[in-house]
Amino acid sequence: MSHALHLLMAGSLLLAAGCQQPMAATTPLLIQSNSSSWQCPANQSCDGTPDYRALLVNVGKQEVYLSFGPELKAPYTPAQLAQHFRFGDIYHPTAKGMIAIHLENSERGEGRIEFVSAADGRLKAQVTAQRYRLQNQGKPGPDCRTDDIKGYCLEEKRIEAPLTLQLDLALP
Repeated sequence: MSHALHLLMAGSLLLAAGCQQPMAATTPLLIQSNSSSWQCPANQSCDGTPDYRALLVNVGKQEVYLSFGPELKAPYTPAQLAQHFRFGDIYHPTAKGMIAIHLENSERGEGRIEFVSAADGRLKAQVTAQRYRLQNQGKPGPDCRTDDIKGYCLEEKRIEAPLTLQLDLALP
């Protein structure tokens, strides 16, 4: 398996013929990666006690970002990951646009994450969302946001449909 992020859609997101929005299916989206890195605030070492420690998987346009409190230390257990989890963001391109999900284990998030047992060196989790966003680069107009760092016009549609993702990520 390559070090790139592999995505197996296996029927997890179906587009109904003639439908404008995706319909959820029973098979979860599986996101696997054999490479990742820890990101810490600028001028802070991840070996010390930084303000936060974030796991980043980024290949092409696919990204998984999971932020944890500074107390997170190896060996990583599901209980420890859950205790120190702060928030996360997942971006996955599809034919209809970029799926974007903001994770928090509170009402502010679009989805929640549950960490499950994994072999040494792996992080496994299940993400469940009752809603998510579908983003597309658009043309300037009233429905476009240009608040990203590159100034791109971003059209965003909120999708009110359940979505399940399985994460199987290498730990650095």
